[in-house]
Amino acid sequence: MKRMNKKLIAIIVILIILLIGLGIGIYFYYFSEKIEIKKDRFVFEYGKEVPFTTNYYLKDTNRMPHKKDYKITVKNQNKVEIKSKKIVTKGGKILEVGTYTLEISYQKQKETFVVEVKDTTKPTFKTAPEKITLEQNSKDVDLTKFFESEDLSETKLTIQGDYDLSTLGNYELKIQASDSYRNTQEKSFILEVIDFESAKEEGRVSSTIDGTIYKSEAMIEYENSLQVQENTLASSNNQTTTITPTTPTSSNGYRRDIANTYISQMNAYRVANGYTEIPVSTAAQQLADRRVLEIMSDFSHNGSPANFGENIGMGSVGYDFFEAWKNSPSHASAILRPFNISMGVSVYEQDGMWYAVAEFEFGASH
Repeated sequence: MKRMNKKLIAIIVILIILLIGLGIGIYFYYFSEKIEIKKDRFVFEYGKEVPFTTNYYLKDTNRMPHKKDYKITVKNQNKVEIKSKKIVTKGGKILEVGTYTLEISYQKQKETFVVEVKDTTKPTFKTAPEKITLEQNSKDVDLTKFFESEDLSETKLTIQGDYDLSTLGNYELKIQASDSYRNTQEKSFILEVIDFESAKEEGRVSSTIDGTIYKSEAMIEYENSLQVQENTLASSNNQTTTITPTTPTSSNGYRRDIANTYISQMNAYRVANGYTEIPVSTAAQQLADRRVLEIMSDFSHNGSPANFGENIGMGSVGYDFFEAWKNSPSHASAILRPFNISMGVSVYEQDGMWYAVAEFEFGASH
């Protein structure tokens, strides 16, 4: 009987020990599971996906049987949202550059860590010509308009190096693209400055990304002259009667008769627009006679003094420069300036071409 009692007591003791061990195991299983984060700070490159899952940030998920009960949150952030288990900026597709605090919690445990988004990627060039060709004395040139860069943030283009559009030659320059986070990319290119005659060649001058071709004043006037000639020819072709030229062909030299006609026409044009006539002065006429010879080899405004305004033109014999100037806003305004005090006009004929210059002297009040 005593032996039976001892066996029973031993069994009971063993059962108690097993129950205690089971209880301890259950306790540790349910209540001692510890959250372990891989690291305190996770760094992502701007544009990369930022996960919103506990598995990505936990150290060893195999030792965390209740990981499905863990909760992850972004703390104190009203500018982000969760899309397809990814953290993104509200209304966007990626998470903007910045620092974000996240928290993983389980029961009474909480572990916080930082997610940082950085932009260390340099911009890239979508369009970057190795050579840009421009006409000498081109107006309002912006060399950055020939380039196009790409980046997730806003980029700024700047030109590095010195150049002079009034001087022919090749210039070694660099284009630099900088994004909002001071990442920069550079490329070298050559700027070629060519003369007026070379720039007339089809396709010789470079165009910007949007198709703009920068031009000098001389080229603008030259093209305006061509356009007026084309319009005049088209108008003549539509006439049913034959038009006989009123100006006889003469040998090479000054055409005072044509110049005097333009003087009369311009004064009549001034009066018709409410301005007074202006006389021909010796200084203005001498300047016009000199400049008309100069534009035959350098069709530009390079030789015009500061106290004079100037219209220039060239075309075939019989071309109507006054009509061309009157139909061009910039040239018409030169004729109608209220502070003009005198003028001089010169037309020169050379090998079937006419060259014309009108000089307008400014008054002291200008």
